[in-house]
Amino acid sequence: MNHIHTTQPIQKFLTRAELCLRWACCTMTLKRREKQGILKPIRFNARTTRYLVSDIEATEAAFPKE
Repeated sequence: MNHIHTTQPIQKFLTRAELCLRWACCTMTLKRREKQGILKPIRFNARTTRYLVSDIEATEAAFPKE
C-alpha cells in the first residue's frame, strides 16, 4: 500500500455561516470586515467563500472582544 507523505499541515476552513455562529454576528458584518481588510476571505468561486481557521484565530487575538 502506498502512503502519501506531506510536510504541509492540512488547512481548516470555516464557512460564513460557521464564522457567524462563532462570532455571533451576521453575514453583512463579515463582508464589512473583509472590505476593512480585517478578514481575509478565500474564494473558491463566485458563491463559495471560506476563511482559514488560522486567520480567524489571528484576528481574534488582534481584536479581542471587550
